[in-house]
Amino acid sequence: MAIVEVLLLVGISIPFWSWKVSAFPTEPDTVYVRVIAQQFAWNIHYPGPDGKFGRTNIKLVDEQTNPIGLDRADPDAKDDIVTLNQLHIPVNRPIVVEITTKGRHP
Repeated sequence: MAIVEVLLLVGISIPFWSWKVSAFPTEPDTVYVRVIAQQFAWNIHYPGPDGKFGRTNIKLVDEQTNPIGLDRADPDAKDDIVTLNQLHIPVNRPIVVEITTKGRHP
C-alpha cells in the first residue's frame, strides 16, 4: 500500500504541483511584495503606487532607520513602503512574494 502512495505522489502530485507553482501571475492587478528575512524579524518591502521597487544597497542598512538599505535617492524608492513583521495583502488579487535574506536582496 505504501508503494502505491509513493507512486501516486511521485507520478502525479509532484509534477502537478511543479506545473502549478511555475506559472507566475501576469494580470495587471498583480501585487508584488519583497520579504527580507533577518534574525527574529521579517522586513516587508512594498513598491508603492508607481509599482517599482527602489534600489537597495547593503551599505545603506541602518537597523533603526533603514533596515533594508533602501536608497531614497533613487526616484523609484520615493514612494516605497517598508514595514517590520507586518504583511498586508489585498483580497482577491494575485500576489507574487519574493523572499530573500538581508544580504541577498537586489
